[in-house]
Amino acid sequence: MIAIDLRKLALVSTLILLIASCSKSDSSSSGGGGATAASITALVCGGGSFSSSATINVPFSASGTIPYTGGNAIAYTAGTSIASTGVTGLTATLQAGVLANGTGSLTYSVSGTPTSAGSATFAVSFAGQSCSISLTVNPVAGPTSPAISALACGSGSFSAPATAGTIYSGT
Repeated sequence: MIAIDLRKLALVSTLILLIASCSKSDSSSSGGGGATAASITALVCGGGSFSSSATINVPFSASGTIPYTGGNAIAYTAGTSIASTGVTGLTATLQAGVLANGTGSLTYSVSGTPTSAGSATFAVSFAGQSCSISLTVNPVAGPTSPAISALACGSGSFSAPATAGTIYSGT
């Protein structure tokens, strides 16, 4: 009786080890190739765009998209912050997503306060592909200076008489 119980225990233990050591390969979520890492053929930074424009010394928050080709339909995680160069004060962060099977776009959140006018450039890399995308930072559109079109100096009047060599206090 004890021998039968030990055989059952050995059989159950063997089955548990076999089940635990098996790994399932789910090729349906990877586009059929069994790939486990997100990959693309190329980034198309020339086709990149931003959802709004930036102005010097004004807090900025927008999204930027960069097209890619050759995606393999694999999920990818969010990236780390990329600091802008040229115009500083901005960062871009890749948002998590799933690659298209073929052509698609990566989305970055861009935020911060640009410190000068010009181009804020972000050096981006994804799945072994790299390029740069630039955001134009506009100067402040300040108020226009008032303009005087004419002076009529001969028609002025004073509220009190003026005396030479003294400070005038009238209007």
